[in-house]
Amino acid sequence: MKTLKAVLILLVLAVSVAAMPTSVQDTLSDFGILGTWAPDCTIPPGSDTNQYAQYTSSSPSEATLRYYYGPNSKYSDRIYNIYFAMRIDADHIRTDARVHNSDEESIETITLKQGNGIRVMSTIRMDGTVYTKDGIMLLSGKPSPWLYSCK
Repeated sequence: MKTLKAVLILLVLAVSVAAMPTSVQDTLSDFGILGTWAPDCTIPPGSDTNQYAQYTSSSPSEATLRYYYGPNSKYSDRIYNIYFAMRIDADHIRTDARVHNSDEESIETITLKQGNGIRVMSTIRMDGTVYTKDGIMLLSGKPSPWLYSCK
């Protein structure tokens, strides 16, 4: 009886581990975040309030997040290389990324996904600087925007 119980426990563990995404690409795909997101997908990016976020992955170990603000924005595009992704629960994902072409600035981001929308809930630089906490962008005091899938 003890042997049967041990075999069943090992089987459950093996199935659980096999079902878990094992790469950045798999984790992002499983979460459903790959693709293009924007506050309003019916208009092109071109203002400080309608930035597009595009998640792409060309290899299992890394993905790219590009924020595109458009030609009329005071902000320039930001590109992040995502090197770590982990589901926290059904609605949240953690990603760790470096600013493209920079080994200096790494950030940890927690993103909420509900229905057809995503929203950054937390952004912390690896040096401890907090940019977004509980969905509030600390520099402006405003909530982080909801972005919707542009499928």
